Amino acid sequence: MGELKMQEKSLPALFEQARNIHTIASESSVDRDLVKKGCELLRQCEEMISKLGLFSLNETIDDIITANLKYILVPYYLAELTEKIAEDGR
Repeated sequence: MGELKMQEKSLPALFEQARNIHTIASESSVDRDLVKKGCELLRQCEEMISKLGLFSLNETIDDIITANLKYILVPYYLAELTEKIAEDGR
């Protein structure tokens, strides 16, 4: 039931929630489950970005809508949260 609710959220809402988790995780040690949830949200963002075709290989940076630029950070945030999980497992 919880997953269905996450999928109903818009890309900006998913991104904002994931970014908040990333910020919390960057500032202190957090619950591993929260970090995993952040990773899941970011994967959903990646999926939505792909389906919406926000970025394409033939576009230059000038072609991208300014409001969508923040979504370029999704892979970076995902990598950092994934690293947190890996560090926690050591």
